[in-house]
Amino acid sequence: MTENAGSNGENYLPYRFTGKELDSETGLYYYGARYLDAKYSRWLSCDPALGEYIPHAPISDEAKKHNQNLPGMGGVFNTVNLNLYHYAGNNPVNYIDPDGRTERSGNKYVFTRSEIKFMKEVFGYVAEYIAPSVRVICLPPGRSASTNLFYSRQIWLSAECFDNPLDSYDGINAMMHEMFHQIQYYYEPGGAFSGLDPSAFERLVAEQVVYSVSKIDVYSYGDYEKTDLSQYKTLFDMPYYEAQAQLAGNFAALYKMAKDKQELSKEELEALKVSAEILSNSGFSSEAIKWVKENIE
Repeated sequence: MTENAGSNGENYLPYRFTGKELDSETGLYYYGARYLDAKYSRWLSCDPALGEYIPHAPISDEAKKHNQNLPGMGGVFNTVNLNLYHYAGNNPVNYIDPDGRTERSGNKYVFTRSEIKFMKEVFGYVAEYIAPSVRVICLPPGRSASTNLFYSRQIWLSAECFDNPLDSYDGINAMMHEMFHQIQYYYEPGGAFSGLDPSAFERLVAEQVVYSVSKIDVYSYGDYEKTDLSQYKTLFDMPYYEAQAQLAGNFAALYKMAKDKQELSKEELEALKVSAEILSNSGFSSEAIKWVKENIE
């Protein structure tokens, strides 16, 4: 008796494209919200998120907040979304869509298009260049990214903010803090094995030892609530890389609060201005930095 290797043998792999099960009879993948034809990277039914792409009448703060961060990197104003059958923004190499409705879910995926857009808005083009290749990993409940070592092209987000860090200011702070480490890696890839000065990775690992063993708060040097940021002209004046990332995360959250017309304290407004100046002096150029300089007195 001869077995059919195509259906029962080791060559039969039911879970294929993005880990979804292939229906051998139809050649389609089922994602929960709709079926995908992977051969053409097209859905068989239209995008169920269409209603979310359309701006709301700006009659409330909630509606205005929705309009400022439309899904799909601009909602209906992003022309790719007008094709209701496209898969992952017509970019399946960099993006995935686990259930037919969103770009990320589960345990280990990439940044969504909305998140990359916000990163570019805050940090400039360098973030847009790096972010698509960074893997996003969900930590178990109760654990934060600071409890793990750092690796280039990977970040860890807590379970509380993993699904959509843009939904809260704490989530924005955490995501942008970790993303800033990726920018540090990008600019300082060398280290002991390359003959250069200690790399960003080596410095961050050493700082975690200092933080854990010596109990020196390496984050506080970039925290406006604990340190006078006006003493720094550039990020390179700060003694720790964690301090740089702390400033960057706080800046992103304060900027979003200001754009959402949240009431900021005098201390927060001053921190926002000073942080924008430090980032600008350090070579960063972005819409957020420009906006702060023009709108925060």
